Formats: sequence, structure tokens, C-alpha cells
Amino acid sequence: MTILQPEAEVAKLLRVGDRVQVALPEKAAKAPPPTDPKLSPREDAAAKACLPCPVCPPTHAQPGAPPPPQELVVADRVFRACLGKQPSERIGLWQEYLAQFPGSSVRTAVEAEIDALAEWMRAGQLARRVEKEDREARTAAQSIYHEELEELRQGEPAWLVFAAADWQDVTDLRVHLRRKGESSYELMRPEASGALQRRLQVPAMWIKSPGFEYFVAITRVNGVTTTLAGQAALPTSVAVTQPLGQAGAQADSGSSFRLLGEYVDFNRGRRDDEVGLGMADLTYRIGGGGQLYSFQMGYGVLAGRGGRVAERDDTLTVHTSGYSKGKTVAKDDTLASRSAAFKYSYLGAEWALHRMFHATTRLVVGLDDSGLDSGVELAGRIGAEDGTNLLLGASSLAGLGRAAFVALTARVLDNLPMTGILEVTNRPVREDIAIRLIYEAGWRATKHFELTGRLGYNLRTIVHAGVSVGGGIAFHW
Repeated sequence: MTILQPEAEVAKLLRVGDRVQVALPEKAAKAPPPTDPKLSPREDAAAKACLPCPVCPPTHAQPGAPPPPQELVVADRVFRACLGKQPSERIGLWQEYLAQFPGSSVRTAVEAEIDALAEWMRAGQLARRVEKEDREARTAAQSIYHEELEELRQGEPAWLVFAAADWQDVTDLRVHLRRKGESSYELMRPEASGALQRRLQVPAMWIKSPGFEYFVAITRVNGVTTTLAGQAALPTSVAVTQPLGQAGAQADSGSSFRLLGEYVDFNRGRRDDEVGLGMADLTYRIGGGGQLYSFQMGYGVLAGRGGRVAERDDTLTVHTSGYSKGKTVAKDDTLASRSAAFKYSYLGAEWALHRMFHATTRLVVGLDDSGLDSGVELAGRIGAEDGTNLLLGASSLAGLGRAAFVALTARVLDNLPMTGILEVTNRPVREDIAIRLIYEAGWRATKHFELTGRLGYNLRTIVHAGVSVGGGIAFHW
């Protein structure tokens, strides 16, 4: 076996599988050996054409010399058979040789050759794996990611965003938009937003019902143009529905009729500080963009019992009625509980003072224990009626007392408005002030029908407190 180190100029010309023949000086050349009677004609011809191998003596003996051992003859054949073959094939041939001649005198050299070939194979596999991983990384870095739009609300800001780890391969990125129903596109180009993103804000003129269509084309440095989203003949379609936060909203000219009932307890279910409410309301929305937004009229009943809250224990005073009749007065009890009621009707109007601010005024007229009486209710709403809004109001209802409230309504889910209410009131008999915490949720079951539920907690003191429940239905047209 011979290891050759070619010169640099020669090494550049060599490739895996090439056969190398070394030309000996003429003075070292010897006469062709005679035919070896132990070899077949084909093997003898190959032996005559083969140069001596330094690992083992030549298979052809010199005149007068004894013939070489059989293991060396086979080693020489294996060496010649390995020429031009791949490393894995060479390893297999040499392993077969060692299995046939485990005690061969050239075993050390053969094992070194096998190890060298195996290392060569591992190095080649590693190089190919690194090259593949590098190629895949470059491909992934040059991949552009884009989440297609599907649905928007009118007035909702919209962006078309494109992200990639490597933009060097892209020479042009084009977005083609058109309104639904049109045949021609308008060309727009996204702008860079940091090192990894390109984005385009969709103009507000496109975010209108019924929506718009778009497709995206990219051109790379090799001149190839492909589509990233949609196609000219089959673009990505984006539907534009009602304004943001107004899912399920009625038109400005819509009307509604509501029925609402609520029971409020202020004193641990003792029936000596409580109030009940029943109300029917009809609202007609005018719309048209004028300042008068809607007319309201309705009928209601407020009735209950109440009295002053005891500030301390009084062992010398006994309750004469109610839950604690016959017992001495204790702190947080209701003193001298009395009933009150007010049956009323009202007429109101809602005024559109600004696109985002409406004011409501109501004149209340009714009957209480003293006869004909009146009241007034005032409220201001910040935000759209059928969107997220903040309502602030105050009311005075004749002999029943006063109330002020703040209500925040949010439409996190379509057709499911939720409202949180904080109310301060001295009803039902104009005595001690109470704080009410109320949660209200509505469900727009259909376009014309809505259900409402209420749950609250009411406190005059930490101990003098109770819960409230209520609900209602509404019809829209």
C-alpha cells in the first residue's frame, strides 16, 4: 500500500475515483515478470500491468525468488480492486480481506487504511450536513410571512404586515388593492418598519362597506416574480362590516321598547329597607344628523320602605314593627321604617351635541303619598350609543329621594353589552345615603329581541347592606 503526496498543481486536477499511475525512472525499470502459473490468465495480465505495492511484495516473483504468501497476493488484488471506488466500497473490500486473513502481516496497515477512509466519509457527511443546514437556514430567512386580512370594521385601522429575517434577496414588494366590484387595482408599496418588517397601512377610503380585495407580488434578485397573497384573478377578499364596537347596532332611525324590573335590598333581607322598581320605556330615534337624536317616553313605579340607620345600640328603645319588632334597637338597625311609593310617567329627549357626546333630559310627573309631584333626570353620554361609552347622570324623584350614577358600557363580545354601574342614592325615603355596585349584561338574541340581567350589592354601612337582582326585555325595530 502506498500513500502519495502530489504537488499542488497536480492536486488541483485530481478528483475522487481517479486512477494514478507513477512513472518510474528508466534505470529502475525491470523486465516484465514471467507468467505466474498460480494466477488465472486475467489475474496474470493484471499483475503484469500493476506496479509493485510497498505494503506487500509483488504477486509476480523475481527469477529465482520464492513465491509470495497467499495473503499478500490477495491483498494486492484487493488494492487493485479498490482503485476508482468510493470510500464505503473500499472499506467493505478491506473488511472482507481481514475476515479472510485475520492474522495477515499487513493487518495494521489495512486497519489504518480503513480508519482513514471512515474519517474521510465522516468529514464528507459533516460537510454535506452543514451545507444542507446552511442552505435551509438561508431559505427560511428569505421566506416572507404575511397574515391575510379577512374582516374589518368600518373605521378600524388596518395594516398589511410582512416579516422576514433576511430581505437582501427581495428587490421589490408590491401590494395591489381595489374596492369590491371594481376591475382595476391600485399599486402601493410597503415601507420598512425596523430590520425585519415591511408594512402598509390600508387607506381609510378602502375600509368601507362592502370591503376591498388585494394581492401581493414579490420580485427576487434572480428576477423571478411570485405572488405572496392572492392573485390578480383571485385576490384576497376583506369584508368591511359595521363600525368598530357597534356589532348588532340598529340604524339611527331604529326604535325600541323596554320593560325593566329590579328589587333592591339594603338591610340583610329584613324587609325594612328596600325598594322595587318597574318601568316601561319607548324610544324613537330620529337620526338624520340633527341635534335632536331621539324622543323618549315611559311609565314607572318606585315603591319601598326605609328609615334612618341606627348609629349605636339603644337598650331603652324597642322596635314597634318590622323584622325586629319587640327587640331593642341595635347598631345598624333601621329606625322607624316607613313606606313610600311614586307612580310616574316621563317625557325625554336625547340631544346630539357632538359626535361623541349626547345629553339626555327627562321631565318626570307622578303621584306620591302627598299627591301630585314632579322630578327631573339629566344624563350625559361619552361615546357611541351602541359602542363602548361612559354615562354620567343624576335624578330627583319627588318624595323618594335623589340619585347620581356613573355607568361604563363595553362591547367586548358581539351582541353582548356589559355595563358596570356605581350609584349613590338616599332612596326610598330620603334618609341615609347608600352606595350601589351593579353589574348588567345584555344578550342580543336576534336582531329584534334582547334580554338584560342585573346583579348588585348595596350598602348604607358595612353591616347594613344587601343584594339586588333585576332583569328586562327589549324589542327593536
